[in-house]
Amino acid sequence: MIDWFRFQSFGMRSPLFLLLCALSFCSLSSSMIQASATDGGNLKVFVDLQGGEFFPTEGPWNPRAYPRVTVYNAVLGHLVNMTAEGKVVPALLQSWSRNESSKRFSLKLQSNLVFHDGRPVEAEDLRFSLMRHLNSSEETPERANIEDIEEVRILNELEVEVVLKNPNPFFVGRLSMSGLSLVPREHLLEDGLRWKSYPVGAGPYRVVKLDERNLILASTGSFPSAHPDRPKRIHLTSDLSTTDAELVLGSNDLSHGEDLSLEVLNVPARIYAIAFNFRSSLGSSQDFREAVSLVLNRAALAERSSHSRPSTWLIPERLVARDLAPEERMDGARAKQIFEKLGIKSLDIPIYVKDPHPWMVELQGQFEASGVELRFRQANMRLFDPADERSPFWLIGWMPNVADALVIFEIFKDGGPYVANSGLEDAEYLRLLERARSEADPERREQAVRRLAEHFNGVHRVIPLFEEQVAYPRCTRVVRQISDPLQEQSILFHRIQINSAR
Repeated sequence: MIDWFRFQSFGMRSPLFLLLCALSFCSLSSSMIQASATDGGNLKVFVDLQGGEFFPTEGPWNPRAYPRVTVYNAVLGHLVNMTAEGKVVPALLQSWSRNESSKRFSLKLQSNLVFHDGRPVEAEDLRFSLMRHLNSSEETPERANIEDIEEVRILNELEVEVVLKNPNPFFVGRLSMSGLSLVPREHLLEDGLRWKSYPVGAGPYRVVKLDERNLILASTGSFPSAHPDRPKRIHLTSDLSTTDAELVLGSNDLSHGEDLSLEVLNVPARIYAIAFNFRSSLGSSQDFREAVSLVLNRAALAERSSHSRPSTWLIPERLVARDLAPEERMDGARAKQIFEKLGIKSLDIPIYVKDPHPWMVELQGQFEASGVELRFRQANMRLFDPADERSPFWLIGWMPNVADALVIFEIFKDGGPYVANSGLEDAEYLRLLERARSEADPERREQAVRRLAEHFNGVHRVIPLFEEQVAYPRCTRVVRQISDPLQEQSILFHRIQINSAR
């Protein structure tokens, strides 16, 4: 077996090496952690549920369920954490290793882990937590990250072995989603996805109250990566009359005057793109897809979206060399000629928000300049309708996996969540996908992923538009610092530093 930390070749003086040492030391004694923690007080958070619930029962793909990610970060924690540079560091997992083929991984839990109900965590819980999305009949965001798992074997009370169908040197990075963290099976319904009452985990916060508009979390007092001045108690509310929230999630409607600060990080929260529907005659037309690509002014679209920048990549541009990015090819006149040749005067496009976002209105104007009326219709609250044969494309956005960018390309294959996009006969895509999957060497795998991205750009299978950066409004009187909000591009409450001078 190859030891992961030795394989990464960390220098003895590197900040990351020191961080790993610090985390390893802290994990040895939970009593030491608890004794040194000075919980910094209460934090009130307004959450815009958009008419939904904290933990909806409508299914994992429900777009209104996004606050669940931030809450899962707090309650379930993470098996591993990601640094801002995309490095993988321990969390609930103490260590891991892989064999030469990158198809077998040994995962070892921290010792003395306990669920919030008091039950000790065992290796069987880790096995169940890794397999529950695969054993479900539903497509979930987590499933795309782990569907290559063939088997999970229990080695001892703290350790399991994961066997993959294909080699993947970046597999452990895929486990950073909080939805893949430790859960006690007895608190879930038979489908393994929905909770009997509320989430129970081994993370830094436990649920103490839950109703339609309020969710209250309390610090467990012992978590290795928690800030010493972290909030002791967190009150999340969706009450629109709230005026004293110190942090705002999903809405900028609350007014805090000059105390409201918007912090933007150089981390992609979401990549927006046009995904074509190959079940429609237009979506499967290469000429039509070419015309759409010529219409686009990405810079103008990004300007109409908060804290965004234009992008021509399906993967975060910070993961690839800038000089590899394809050039913009705006040519409205040529696009108009193609649209006229195809007899297109209007397009009917579904959107999943009540009102079009400003960048969507800008997109309408760009199509109008090429002689096509872009009409939006409000669709149901699913990711998209796989039976839809009318719409030539959808406007989509996804959170990129900074640990393993191949995840993005896997979701477009047959059987994936974007099944209607998989109807294109594209043998080269399948060849490049299998080539990337077969690479056990990290550098060669990254090169194979870049070739996939270049192919997608070449055939306009999916057209990237822009990257939206991580940003959140906060009240500067109360919240002094929020560190490393990288886990699924959402906030880690236990890394918040409360301002003691408030």
